[in-house]
Amino acid sequence: MKSALISLVFLAGFLGCDEPFNVKADFEERVVVYAVLSNRTTTSIARVYRTYDPPSFDPLAVTTEMPVRNATVTVSEGRNTYQYAETTLTRKDKSRYLTDIEAYHYRPFVVQAGKQYTLSVATQQFGITMATTSVPDTGDLRFEESDPDFLWVLVKLGPQAKGYMVRCYIEFQATVGGQVREFRIEVPSVILYYIDNTRFGAEYPTLVRRTGIGGQFSRSDYSELALFSRQGFEIIREKVAMEYQGVTNQRTVFILTQADEHLYNYYNIVNGFQDPYLVRLDEPDYTNIRGGVGVFGSFFEQTFVYEVQ
Repeated sequence: MKSALISLVFLAGFLGCDEPFNVKADFEERVVVYAVLSNRTTTSIARVYRTYDPPSFDPLAVTTEMPVRNATVTVSEGRNTYQYAETTLTRKDKSRYLTDIEAYHYRPFVVQAGKQYTLSVATQQFGITMATTSVPDTGDLRFEESDPDFLWVLVKLGPQAKGYMVRCYIEFQATVGGQVREFRIEVPSVILYYIDNTRFGAEYPTLVRRTGIGGQFSRSDYSELALFSRQGFEIIREKVAMEYQGVTNQRTVFILTQADEHLYNYYNIVNGFQDPYLVRLDEPDYTNIRGGVGVFGSFFEQTFVYEVQ
């Protein structure tokens, strides 16, 4: 009797659902803002546009962007306020959008380590949207020679950094076509396989979250550790010696990149679910734009030169 009653209730509910199922949620037009501050360049760019409602289930079917023009875009730090001007950037890939990129820019913009910046975007349609970012403070590197298999790099991060990346390069000058030119080749962190100097598999550093764990050489506040394959380092040095003529001023350069929490969170959301063994249909998102969607973040880069034997 109990099972029959359950079946009857289920059948009644099923027959009463005559509304067609729609996987698309209700559309709400919102302002989208993307801006990243860094000391890598003295030009600051902000993109402002609107969300769109694709006519079908494929968002790539929409081939027209919807930039928001005549917005008032400012970035402030303390008593300093910088008002951005409208600009057009050349779009290199026009496989989807045929028009160039409409954006806002300010130049020269010098990002200061350890400072907090506030972004404000005022539009007639959407009102005022705001966001803040704290640029990571300056960090430091300490290079250790004690391991025969790896180059140990101890890292000190600024308190505002949530993620970081250390890259290693061999920089040098060489003569090409009778002219002296500057070159830079990246050193891999891991060698996966090796056939010769032109045929080898390697992995290179990516942005990772700070851990505060360190390694056996850690001391004081140098709490992060980056490792580079010494075999990979030697492969690159041999490649330079074999393929370039008149090599001079060869040096080893480490570049430390620190990312604030918002840029790291966005990067992690975009890249953290690319698991080839995981099947998921949702698309996670991250925003710190109050009153809209998008990301306002920052990163800070520093360069360190060492003599590696």
